[in-house]
Amino acid sequence: MLNPQNILISVAVLAALIFLYKLVLNPQVMPGSSGPPSVCPENWKFEDGLCKPDYETNCVPFDPTKITSKSAGCNIARSCGTVWGGKCA
Repeated sequence: MLNPQNILISVAVLAALIFLYKLVLNPQVMPGSSGPPSVCPENWKFEDGLCKPDYETNCVPFDPTKITSKSAGCNIARSCGTVWGGKCA
């Protein structure tokens, strides 16, 4: 029979499982970080809303919010001689 105590326990267990999944098994945002990890490819910096290279390259700065898929981000990084954590496997 469902009573308020059983419902409360079920909700608490479900919340704990969701919390563990989001932060342990599928970490998209790390606790204590100021923003999403790997906003820009390695050796690039986020400045004035754009990812800008920290090294000599023919690649131009770009807006990371315009990248619509992981593969597109990875292709950009690889074509510029680097990798992008979270986008390149």
